[in-house]
Amino acid sequence: MSRLFICLFLCALFHTVQANSPRWVPGEVFQGSPHPAPKTTLKAGIRGLVASHTVELLPPSSRELVPLVEPSNPPRLGFGRPISRAEQWIRGDVLTWVRHPGGGRLAVFSVRSPGAGALRLQLDLDTLPPGAELRFYDPFDAARVGGPVTTEDPAAGPDYWSPTVGGDTTAVEIFLPPGQESGDLALKLSRVSHLVTDPARPTRWRKDHDNIVGRAASCHVDVQCRDVPAAIADSVAMMAWTTPDGFTAYCSGTLLADTDPDTQIPYFLTNHHCGVSDPESVANTEFFWFLQSSVCGGTEPQDRVESTSGGAVLLSSASQYEGNDHAFLRLRQMPPEGVRFSGWSIDPPPQLPQLVGNATVMGVHHPMGDLKKVSIGTFIGYSAVFPDPNPNNYDYEFEGVGVGSYLTVLWQDGLIEGGSSGSGLWLMDNPQGPLLVGSLLGGPRENICSLENPFAHYGRFDLTYKAARFWLVGSADYSTIWQDPAKSGQGVQLLQNGDRIHGAWYTYDCSGEPTWFTFVGDIANNSASAPLLRFSGPDDTCPSTTGEILLVFNSPTSVTFNYTVGGITGSLALEPFASLSAAGYTGVWWDPATSGQGAQLVEDGNEKGLGGTRLSGALYLYDESGRAQWLTFADTLPPGDAPLTTALLRFTGPGLAETWDNARVQPTIAGQLTLTRLSSTSLRLEYTADGQQGVYNLEPFNP
Repeated sequence: MSRLFICLFLCALFHTVQANSPRWVPGEVFQGSPHPAPKTTLKAGIRGLVASHTVELLPPSSRELVPLVEPSNPPRLGFGRPISRAEQWIRGDVLTWVRHPGGGRLAVFSVRSPGAGALRLQLDLDTLPPGAELRFYDPFDAARVGGPVTTEDPAAGPDYWSPTVGGDTTAVEIFLPPGQESGDLALKLSRVSHLVTDPARPTRWRKDHDNIVGRAASCHVDVQCRDVPAAIADSVAMMAWTTPDGFTAYCSGTLLADTDPDTQIPYFLTNHHCGVSDPESVANTEFFWFLQSSVCGGTEPQDRVESTSGGAVLLSSASQYEGNDHAFLRLRQMPPEGVRFSGWSIDPPPQLPQLVGNATVMGVHHPMGDLKKVSIGTFIGYSAVFPDPNPNNYDYEFEGVGVGSYLTVLWQDGLIEGGSSGSGLWLMDNPQGPLLVGSLLGGPRENICSLENPFAHYGRFDLTYKAARFWLVGSADYSTIWQDPAKSGQGVQLLQNGDRIHGAWYTYDCSGEPTWFTFVGDIANNSASAPLLRFSGPDDTCPSTTGEILLVFNSPTSVTFNYTVGGITGSLALEPFASLSAAGYTGVWWDPATSGQGAQLVEDGNEKGLGGTRLSGALYLYDESGRAQWLTFADTLPPGDAPLTTALLRFTGPGLAETWDNARVQPTIAGQLTLTRLSSTSLRLEYTADGQQGVYNLEPFNP
């Protein structure tokens, strides 16, 4: 086992400190940017120049359209069309240039893909001269102009995707500043993304029944047909992004409020499996607002449909295989005036049995890229998601209340479909108004209109909040397992409560045998120092001071761990080992009857293809002489409540004073462990190791 995750927190060390973050935040209306960017216009004037060069593709073949009708997750809105090598380079000597009154020169070229509802162009901005500017528009209607784009654009690079332009033709205005020779221009156009519709242009929006886009199931409920609060409806957007090979996909998501009433920062919540899981995809994402009908049952969008281009910054994400599926973004451009920042709560829906099934919830989303729909139902419990060996299928298995990473909902009105993913779930029975408590993972995929009990699973926002807290509140929660990838086989567990940080460091003593230390300190000015304590047991659980540590909190995902032990100094460059949003059995567990020892468990979300979740952990205990030691295990949880029986491993490694060498970290089988799940908050752990036997009745430790 190349990576270990261990920790112990000792009862005598903990002092409860009230957390300083709010439990809920109200929604608010976006009032508009205090310094709005001026509307983009063409340098050549309102009508623009006539294109002096056109790249025209042939009509798409039936083979090119196949990816749009094949099932995909997330659903696709467009497909890529490569530009032939003969036409890839837009050279200045083939364009007609005119002088700009303010200095510099202008030229226009266009690209056409017959039958497209909209286009995006993939350009190599590394080939664009310094100071040059690009603007993108429909040559038949220049009222909406995208850009200006320069080499300084945050998304600039060899695979830059232009803003979406409606219609099958996109014109590109090129401005060269004084001093740049037009004959030296050589701009590379690699491909186009051919979109079947353009959500931002309601006069051109249509349901294309030759493809899947905009063809939501007939049993969906239009938002105009129910009493949907504007606080929900106007916070929801359809988002679209384009892959390097030109496929444009879409999902739903929600604009979130932060805790400062004086700021309106465009934070956006969606899901990792939507595809926005890397900075490159997020950088070209566009957001479409107010995409809904004007009347109940209407088939056309209302007059006001607006888009936000410029992409976003990926702040945090995790897949369902790592923990709670989420993607948390910050838009680079402000949304349009009048959208809503949704309120949210980190108190999950009621866990009391008499309330489960009676908590009303609402979801608002864009199924199949269609106009905004609403689903209304009840929260029925928590679940863990076990994947089918086929990564395109999901088998959902319920776990006990409070264990699973997902909220399970039973719909009474409406349902969800592909494209709904990432959308929010709001708990309605609140005196503060509707509050977001989850983001959509998924539900049944086939015959959805004939289901007797349509259900859906939403990632818990109280778990997402652990990863997003730094931005929403302004302070991070460092409670997780940390590792230095360069020094595998040791690590640090941190558990934060307010400004107090508790920790355990598992490592090796001077002879290379496993040992562990603990510490408790207070965070101030992004750092914390504390005595480093060693415990012995089981009869003597009094700590002795053996050194000190200094933690430096560089960012929510970077901590420097400096230590001194008996005159030996060193440091670890820590990063999270597990997702900050991990749930299930992840956490610190202890038996109150045997304080001074315990267990750390990590549920790795779902082990892809194995049909179960991966549970790893460590026991902190003492050998027969009372010396501190730790033992580890890792295995796949059996289905249901069947006990897990697996090997216990002991690791040895480099001595504390020696230069770290990963090759010297070696495991040996020390014994066996049996873990029985009694409930979501009760585990029975039995072990044998080196002739020792023990039984722990474990419960979660919450300082």
